[in-house]
Amino acid sequence: MNSAALANGRIDNPVHRVRPTLRVLRDDLKLSFPSAQIPLDTMSHPLLDKASDQFTDPGAAQERIRVIDDVVLFKVKVQRWRGAVWIDDPEAEVSTWLVAAGTREDGSSDDFYAALGTAGETARARYNTEHNQA
Repeated sequence: MNSAALANGRIDNPVHRVRPTLRVLRDDLKLSFPSAQIPLDTMSHPLLDKASDQFTDPGAAQERIRVIDDVVLFKVKVQRWRGAVWIDDPEAEVSTWLVAAGTREDGSSDDFYAALGTAGETARARYNTEHNQA
């Protein structure tokens, strides 16, 4: 991914439908897995539909999730749903992924973006502890 494009929040690759990860479908959106013949990017959910619409225009500015600083993720918001979108290499078969989803609970410790930041800090601390031992 073009680092200049990421820095200014612009996506320079044309995008089709945003594809959810299996974890997002099962754990975050609580959706059943489709049969193997149904592509994941054809599933319908308000957050998936909004993400696909939002990332269709390659020139549209996107809002970065600032609490995550070790990978670039972008915000998706519709109704009470919140999501995190990751952009892969533009040449990848699937270049746009919904990698996390949740609901908005303004001012609560259950707020999606706050919880995502806390989970990221916890994962980083665990990784650093496990990999800094000689």
